Amino acid sequence: ITAGIIVFFSSPFRIGDTIKILDKDFPIEAKIIDIKSFYTLLKTAEGEQISLPNNLLLQKGIVIVSEEEYAVKLKS
Repeated sequence: ITAGIIVFFSSPFRIGDTIKILDKDFPIEAKIIDIKSFYTLLKTAEGEQISLPNNLLLQKGIVIVSEEEYAVKLKS
């Protein structure tokens, strides 16, 4: 629950932002749909919905992707 509060109130990303999670095994680029107490819901350009535990978002490097880059990926 603490991670959820930290992610929601003091995180550099918000609902609606497109983020890239820097993980060498499972890199993810998706739009934040919702931030819950225990997990965050993401939606990829392919339409997949992913739920990630909030503590994982605090441990991994996150890049906020510009909306123009994400729109280009949706069209291709």
